Amino acid sequence: MSWLTDLVDNLTRETIDERVHFTYTLLKYLAFGLVLWTVNMIFDFAKIITVVRDRGNVLTAPIKAAGVVFGNLGKTYGLYFIVGGLWIALMLFYWLVAPGAGQSSWAAILGTFLIGQLYIMSRIGTRCLFYSSQTALYRGLESQQDDRQDVAAEAAEVAEKI
Repeated sequence: MSWLTDLVDNLTRETIDERVHFTYTLLKYLAFGLVLWTVNMIFDFAKIITVVRDRGNVLTAPIKAAGVVFGNLGKTYGLYFIVGGLWIALMLFYWLVAPGAGQSSWAAILGTFLIGQLYIMSRIGTRCLFYSSQTALYRGLESQQDDRQDVAAEAAEVAEKI
């Protein structure tokens, strides 16, 4: 993304204040992160679509997943940020309670090991929570679309009878 770096440099070339350059650089990183998160979310939903719909052609699943993500921006990003926020909170909690490397007694070493294992389990659990909540969201969106199609079919039948 050198073009984005060049854009930031061109926009801040004449400014003396470093805060302006820092702000543009921060915005650049946020834009890159948003693109990265979106691509990650699309491929997460593509995995879910491949499994739930038992699709034989996995090459079309990312296209369908992009439709799901961009068709339901608030729900998909909201879910992603809520579970991501939980993961960040768990990381910060581990950072606060994790003891340093200077442990000398067996009890302290065992405690440090157990805290590390709990952290690894929480990361695995958070990833499972990501997939399960995204799967539940996809199934809910799929059932809403099926309900809409049923209502549309019933409305068409009623219109034909009239």
